[in-house]
Amino acid sequence: RDHGLRPSLSGQSTVKTSFYTARRSTPAVGRRRNRRSPGWHLLLDGANIYTHYTGLLELNDRVMNATVSGTATDWADQYFRTTPRFETGDDRYRWLTQSLFVAEGRLLAGGGVEYRVHRII
Repeated sequence: RDHGLRPSLSGQSTVKTSFYTARRSTPAVGRRRNRRSPGWHLLLDGANIYTHYTGLLELNDRVMNATVSGTATDWADQYFRTTPRFETGDDRYRWLTQSLFVAEGRLLAGGGVEYRVHRII
């Protein structure tokens, strides 16, 4: 079922119930959590949704080289897994706060991160 959730995380993501890809231009590691931090996203319909990604990133040679050179990694280049959590007070998106998600990630050229997120049904 498509809930029509299509937030703009750096203007490049699409969100659906069972799967979505999210792109972040800057990782949220070490940043304060407030409405101006990268974790908060304002949707086109006015809803605020906070995202928090906790997980594991294997710092192997490919990841280290990509980090230094600013290049991308492929999905299989590293073990990069996370369990994103969503918070919102908007009733239209309450299902996000009552669902479990798992994701795999990769590094993007220029320092961003891309996640493929799956909802556990």
